[in-house]
Amino acid sequence: MNRNMIEKARELTNTQLRKSNQALRKNLKRVIECSSDNEKAQERMDDYEALVFEAESLKEMFDSMITQGRRIFEVQFITVALEQAHISMYPEGYKKKGKSIFLESKNVFFAPAITIALHFPEIPQVVLRGRLKEGNEFFFPGAAAVIHSEALIPLRTPDGALTGALCFGSKAPQRFMEGYGTRFLDRLGRLVSLKMEVFRAEEMAAKAS
Repeated sequence: MNRNMIEKARELTNTQLRKSNQALRKNLKRVIECSSDNEKAQERMDDYEALVFEAESLKEMFDSMITQGRRIFEVQFITVALEQAHISMYPEGYKKKGKSIFLESKNVFFAPAITIALHFPEIPQVVLRGRLKEGNEFFFPGAAAVIHSEALIPLRTPDGALTGALCFGSKAPQRFMEGYGTRFLDRLGRLVSLKMEVFRAEEMAAKAS
């Protein structure tokens, strides 16, 4: 009787150990997959931030962020809204009506800061929206109907005034979702805003000389 109980206890222990090992293997696999995904995400972030650091003009920076950003992040739409004063840093006729010789001019537009601010909380912060019937028409004019998730990043001066927005739109409903972490997007917004101030300072210095 005691031997039978010992055998059953041993079998039960072995079964529990096998289940524990299987669970550990699954958890390890998840950790490895998450680590790999995080590494790839960091590589994409580094590549994107490099575009900001290497740009020599405001137009060059946003052109590369739009064209290469679609490839880096595999999103269909990237647009930039800028406070109207920034148009002086673009070529004359950049937003001329009709067909433009500037490839990304349709994805960069200028508007009063107060108009841009209407699409952010009272204290501007990154806005993530998912499972949308359509995207934000102001930031994605002509494409909102096919956008089902979006990330809107405020661009601000050092004193906190809103000076623009960098916007990502995706056809995938769950690409950007409320509740997702925004640490990278916050950092990206600060970096782009700082580089914009550098270009603004350079423009003012050139005018003064």
